[in-house]
Amino acid sequence: MDTPDNKSGWRSAPRRFYSPEFKLKLVLLALEPGASVADIARRHQVNDNILFNWIRLYRSEGRVTRRQPVTVPSQAQPVLIPVEMTQNVALAPPPDIPVSVVSCRCEVIFARGHLTLTAPSTELLAALVRELIAGDGV
Repeated sequence: MDTPDNKSGWRSAPRRFYSPEFKLKLVLLALEPGASVADIARRHQVNDNILFNWIRLYRSEGRVTRRQPVTVPSQAQPVLIPVEMTQNVALAPPPDIPVSVVSCRCEVIFARGHLTLTAPSTELLAALVRELIAGDGV
């Protein structure tokens, strides 16, 4: 019988760590049509139950590890970020942007610098807002 003093238990070896990239690679392999989860797990020296857990997590939450932020859009309410409007200051447009396009300018001031975007696309502005909302180091 094993006692707490007996160190030869089942956890004598350190727990294995799998990178999120490795987990995602195996999950995507397992989700291919005709793939054998047990075979993929054996070939990559992973317990097939662990791979099944990763697949279940990927299907339900769109991620393969609980340590990553959720990649599936959540139903959470939008978060507002403070925005300060200033008077329009006439600046010369950069030479590579046509004058007709320079109607929009976005400037973000950080603690250690600032970012100015001249005529940014809506996709870029949406990505910037997402990063500002989620940003840990901003």
